[in-house]
Amino acid sequence: MSSISPTRSLKMTNLPCLRTGRILPVLALLILAGCAGTGVTNVMSSHPIKTSAPRTIAVLTDVKLAYSPRHESVATQSDAADQVNTALNSDLKATLLSNHLTVVDATEHPDLLLRSRIVDVRRGKKALRLLVGYGAGRAELQVSSSLELPHAPRSEPLLSFQTKSTTGGMPGNLISAAVKSLGKDGLDVEVMETVKQIDDELGKYFVAQGWPYLDSSPHVDAPKSDAP
Repeated sequence: MSSISPTRSLKMTNLPCLRTGRILPVLALLILAGCAGTGVTNVMSSHPIKTSAPRTIAVLTDVKLAYSPRHESVATQSDAADQVNTALNSDLKATLLSNHLTVVDATEHPDLLLRSRIVDVRRGKKALRLLVGYGAGRAELQVSSSLELPHAPRSEPLLSFQTKSTTGGMPGNLISAAVKSLGKDGLDVEVMETVKQIDDELGKYFVAQGWPYLDSSPHVDAPKSDAP
């Protein structure tokens, strides 16, 4: 009968542990991925309007929290809301610029006005999201947005909706967001996903109106003729 050397026996004994060590991080990420998501609710849009395609848009973001903090102080929630407000404003402007809209100040008589109000913020804890899950330590961001004609008489907005983005609240299926949320406590992922959803809703409305959106084709001037 052949004998097994002590070295080989040690390797065989440690094999399950090695496999477990590789599997556990993957399982943790998959669990966290199942606990992230962004949704859009209360979508309301006006009847089609007869106006030319907009060229300029202004972005206004502000904070008016409608919910008290859960497991953090009022000061912590307020600080998080201010940081999110700055990031949201900057990212929305960059997104609209990428869609070939000219972003201007609200005082410059823009064709459209996008308002986004932060109504709830929860910074969350990555450790609880990873180790406990099922909503423990989740980060959360709720934003109410509306698209308006600033030069028209005060009336209902052209489009209004609310977004809610969470990392750590089941269910969902955003593995990329889940992986990024492991980096630190905060709301980076929520801001990113919120901007994406706002962009999607604007795109749908523009298409319904027959306005160009997400048009990345270069605008090339026609060559001048040398003929007299």
